[in-house]
Amino acid sequence: MKTQLLNNILPIETNKKIINYLAAHHWYIAADYNNITRTEKIFSNKNSGFSLTTFGEGKIVVDSVLNIYGELIFDIIIEKINIKAKLERIFWNMYFKESQGDLHTDRPLSNFISAVYNLHTTDGGTEIDGKFYNDIEGQAKVFDSNVLHRGFGPKQDNVRFNLNLIFKI
Repeated sequence: MKTQLLNNILPIETNKKIINYLAAHHWYIAADYNNITRTEKIFSNKNSGFSLTTFGEGKIVVDSVLNIYGELIFDIIIEKINIKAKLERIFWNMYFKESQGDLHTDRPLSNFISAVYNLHTTDGGTEIDGKFYNDIEGQAKVFDSNVLHRGFGPKQDNVRFNLNLIFKI
C-alpha cells in the first residue's frame, strides 16, 4: 500500500478534547525497537519523547476514554479506505522540541496497516519510507506496518501529540 493521506478525520474541537485528556495522563519514556534503554534514550541528544499504550495486542491496557477516541478514529479510517480490519494497538505519542524517534517498523508482516493521526498542526512530523510528512491537524497517514518510519518532534512548537494505530487486515 502506498502511503495514503486522509484529511478531516475528527472535528477540531474533538481533537482539543483528546489533547486535554492526554495532557492530564501518565506517560512513559518512549523507546523504539533498538538496544538502547529508555533511560539512555531520554538523556541522549535525540530523545524519543513520551508514549502511552492504552490498547495493545487486541485488549485494553489502560482503561481510558482515550480508547473510545482511538476506536472512533480507527473506524473512520477503515471506512474511508474501504477495508475490513481488526484493531491491534492504540498508541499515543508526545514529542517535545528536538525529540526524534528511531527508524522502525510497527509489525514485520504484510497483513498489518499503521496509521499516524495528527491531533494538531505542528512543525514536527513523520518520516515514512524516506519521505517526510508534516503534521496537519485531523490528518491520518496510513501505510503498511512493515515500512520503516519515525516521528520527529517540533522545532518551533512546544509539543507534538499524535496517535499511532495498528490494525490487522
